[in-house]
Parts: sequence; C-alpha cells; structure tokens
Amino acid sequence: GAFGVWNNLGDSLRDDYHDPKDAMEAFKKALTFYPNWESYQDMGMLALSEDKVDEAREYLADSDKLMPAFVAEGRAKQMREKMMAFDAGLGQGNVLQYGSLSLLGQHQMDKERWDDAISYFQQDLQKRPDNALDDYYIGLCMMEKENYPASVEWYKKAVAINPRFPDAWIRLGLVLRYLQRKEEGDAALLRAYELDPQHLQPLPELMREGGGGMIGPPAPVGGGAGGPAPQGASQPGG
Repeated sequence: GAFGVWNNLGDSLRDDYHDPKDAMEAFKKALTFYPNWESYQDMGMLALSEDKVDEAREYLADSDKLMPAFVAEGRAKQMREKMMAFDAGLGQGNVLQYGSLSLLGQHQMDKERWDDAISYFQQDLQKRPDNALDDYYIGLCMMEKENYPASVEWYKKAVAINPRFPDAWIRLGLVLRYLQRKEEGDAALLRAYELDPQHLQPLPELMREGGGGMIGPPAPVGGGAGGPAPQGASQPGG
C-alpha cells in the first residue's frame, strides 16, 4: 500500500543515498497512512543525525507512546545483558536498547554538552529509576566536568542497581584511586576483574606494579559513551 511505498522510499533515501532531509519527508508521508512507532523512531534518529535535538525528542516521544510493551521490555533486557561485559559497545546508540531520553543524553555527550546530557539522563531516571546506565553516564559527565567526588557517587548508584556492571566498577575504581582512596579503588577494580576476567586480563598485573597508567585523572569520554580501558586512565580528564 501507500505506507509501504513511502516507507521504503525513506529507507532507500536514508541508507542508499544518504539524504536525511528527503528521507524525513518520505517517512512523514508514510506516517499519514499508518502512524507507527518504528517510523517515528526512524525520524527521531534522522533528526539526531542532523543535531536537531528538540525535533528528535518529539519524534522519539511519539515512538515511545506507540511502542508495544513487549518491545520496550525486550529492549531493557538486552541492555541489562549488554552491561555485563566490559566495553561491550555501550554508547553505540541503538534506540531499541536505550530509552529515548537516555539516547538523547548520549547524543549530547557526544557533542560535549555535559549539563544537557545530565538533564536528559535525570529525566530518564524519573521514569526508570532502576536504569543503572543513566547513573553510569551521569558519572561520566561529572568526570568530564572534573567533579570527581560526584562521579564516585553516581558510579556507586550504578553498581548498587546492577552489581554485574564491570564498566561502572572500573570507572569507580579509577576515580577512587585518583582521589587517593586506593583501598576502595582497588576493591572496585578487582570486582570488575572478577566479573569479566577475559577482557580485563592485564588489570591485576597493572595493580601489582603500583598502578602504572592508572594513577592520573580518569580518561575523558571522547567521541563515545563507552567504557575506557584501564591503562588509558593516565590521560587528563575534562
């Protein structure tokens, strides 16, 4: 039908011709025939790709309203599983796994708009107080703002909600060590190692050697919201 024609045109303009503006128009036309969460989601992601944050928020909110409960529940389950491996692609924006507000926060992080990012994560926490990922991302933002004591508290909230979250444990350990709280920091780092020894194999040796590259301010977030490798922590924060 007409919806399929316009929706397929939007997919082609976005994926094959890399034309977000005309793709948006095609998706808008498709929605006049069949309002659905997936098309609103596509429009939200396209708006984000153009850094049109307010527009993206409206589209993603419409997507959330129409999204079936089983899709939202499956998304949350996928995200919890993803958190259980160190540096397992956190920050690679996928609205099927991240809530819309959290995804908007990650976009603002990528643009280094730390306060705006924190605002979105806090809004998401009002709706999903058990989402450890929001606490973790606020911790990253606080680190970028060089508010290291605040980052410790947010990482602690993340691991309290999800104790099997190695990225949060390792960030917590690095910040604690930087704040000269070595015993607490080492305990957090060892907890991260216990959760994912395969990916964190060098960690015990680095700790035995006195920290090596782990003694400076924690590494900046950079272009994404994923977790840092421990040996990268000697780079200056902010």
